[in-house]
Amino acid sequence: MSKKIKDTDYLVISARIKAMENSLLTQERMEQILEARTDEEAAKLLQECGYPELDARNPEAMDAALSAAREEMLSDLADGAPDPRYIELFKLKYDYHNVKALLKAQAMGTDPAG
Repeated sequence: MSKKIKDTDYLVISARIKAMENSLLTQERMEQILEARTDEEAAKLLQECGYPELDARNPEAMDAALSAAREEMLSDLADGAPDPRYIELFKLKYDYHNVKALLKAQAMGTDPAG
């Protein structure tokens, strides 16, 4: 029989999310990034928000760094959640996209990594 989860079980993760809010992108910051004149300027704005150093000359590395930051955040939240399966729900969007990309590459006869 599984343990019944109470709303108070989420106090730790709720406080953790509140603490993480300071490093989240605001609407204003997202607009600044979208309006950046160069990739270097966009990378600098992301670094100011706590993202790792990004090399604007290498878009694949930037994508990998942003994905790693997302995974690290979700892992951090899963560690504090009473039931990490709830955090896994937020990963479905990315899993679905990856499966769709693999199926599309297979249908087109191309390499999914490329």
